[in-house]
Amino acid sequence: MNRTGGKAMPATRTEARKAGDDGDLDGAGLHVLDRADCLRLLARGGIGRIAVTAGALPMILPVRYALDSDRVVLCVGVGSTLDQATHDAVVAFEVDGSDLGGDWSVSIVGVARPIPDGDESDRAEVLPLPRWWLGRPHRFIAVSTEHMTGRRAPAWP
Repeated sequence: MNRTGGKAMPATRTEARKAGDDGDLDGAGLHVLDRADCLRLLARGGIGRIAVTAGALPMILPVRYALDSDRVVLCVGVGSTLDQATHDAVVAFEVDGSDLGGDWSVSIVGVARPIPDGDESDRAEVLPLPRWWLGRPHRFIAVSTEHMTGRRAPAWP
C-alpha cells in the first residue's frame, strides 16, 4: 500500500503482468514493453534484422548481434555493404522471439557507428557474437537504443 492507502504501482510492466494487471495495451491488444523489458529480451542475443540505406534504396539484412550495456553490437565484414551503410547512419533494428510469456518483438531506431579500436573494440571481441565468416577482416558496429519499442502477445492457453 502507498501513503494514500491505495495499492502501490508496480515498478515495471513485467511486475504489473505478474500481479495480474494488464498494464499498457496498444490498439491491437498487445502488451507494450518498457525499456527494461526490451533490454532484457535483447540481452539474449542471436539473430535480428537491420534496415539500412544502400545506394538510396532500403535494405533489410539478417545480422547476429549482442547487447553491450544499452547498445546493440554487430560484427560486419570490412568493406561489405553493411559496413558501408552503418557509418554514422540512422538505422532500424528488429528482433523477435517466443518464450513462456508469449511472442515478443523489440524494434529500435538508432544511430549506427563503428566502434573505435582500443578498449571498446577489445570488449566487443569477447562478446558472444558469432561471425558468419572466418578469416575475413571485420569491425564492430554499435547501434544506439534511444528510440526503442517492444510488444508482447500473450501465450496461447
